Amino acid sequence: MLRPTQQTVRMRPLGFRPPSLVLDAELEWILQRALGPFAWTPTKKASGARLVDVALRLDLAARIAARHPRQLLQSEMGATAAHRLHEQYVATVARGALLDHALGDLLDRASASQVPCILLKYAALNRMGALRVGSRVASDIDVLVPHERAREFQAMLKENGFQDLGLSEASHQLPALLGPNGIMIELHLHIPLVTLAEGQSFARAEDLLSAGLTVPSERALLPEPAIVAAHAIGHGLMQHAQAPQVYSALKTFADLADLQLGRPSIIEQARGYLSRTMTSEDLTSVQNLAEALAAGDLDRAMAGGPGLILRHALASQLDHRYAVRLRLGSLIQRRGTSQRRGPARLFSALRAAWKWARSNANRQL
Repeated sequence: MLRPTQQTVRMRPLGFRPPSLVLDAELEWILQRALGPFAWTPTKKASGARLVDVALRLDLAARIAARHPRQLLQSEMGATAAHRLHEQYVATVARGALLDHALGDLLDRASASQVPCILLKYAALNRMGALRVGSRVASDIDVLVPHERAREFQAMLKENGFQDLGLSEASHQLPALLGPNGIMIELHLHIPLVTLAEGQSFARAEDLLSAGLTVPSERALLPEPAIVAAHAIGHGLMQHAQAPQVYSALKTFADLADLQLGRPSIIEQARGYLSRTMTSEDLTSVQNLAEALAAGDLDRAMAGGPGLILRHALASQLDHRYAVRLRLGSLIQRRGTSQRRGPARLFSALRAAWKWARSNANRQL
């Protein structure tokens, strides 16, 4: 099997150009309750209905419900709105049980085939103990496997009840499979944008293993926490920056906040793994924004470079025109990759972007 080619990813600024945005009572409440200090108290009246709508669109509803007592939320947003957040929390807890079962089944099969599985994203955060129960919405299980075994393992899964849905293959992962209990499984070939040495544009399982950057964890392997943090940054702010319908960038800062609780210097440690694909200025802005949000200092969070990133994260989910601009910008070249689209892929992407834009035409801030 051919190894993935390490293509140089040109370092460039994030270059976000979000529209002007003022934090109203609802946005302030959501940011503080999702990411800020527990002791914060609101001073402005907020609409319960809009709180729910915006929290859902930013993918923070379950997190807010998991972080705060239901009685407190009822007093601040009303019983109906608080109940809707609680429903999201309950659904996320149930989904988490399915995800855990799917991961256990996958690891059983990987162990039988002697395929090392390095947990990524939700699976890694959860196994590390970084997550509050029911706080993080996830749709699938992501594992990084050695490139030489990936297709063999994928084929074995398909022969044993995992369904191939005909999804396209990406440069960093094989087509997702639907597991027996309805959970999507994604086998990753490498971690985009996370690098261990000069001349690299990604990190493979083999690279992490040879560098001693994994630890065993119940039939699985966990990456070094700084790798998990670096992946969260690259995934939310570069890899999916131009695909707002796929991922809310504020989940990046939720993951960083959870990691920082037990590891205050985690973002500083992660910088080394992103220093060849992100500028120092952008990395500093990410670090400053994460610190400001955790401290509840929204004035600092909205200023300068951190403010550009925060306005991007908000507008990408709440401002339809900005979201369309991001998607159109991805038609020529995806951020964080050196691969340009050929005519067939360009036409397919344009058709998908137009369909998405029409279906979401009524969503406005």
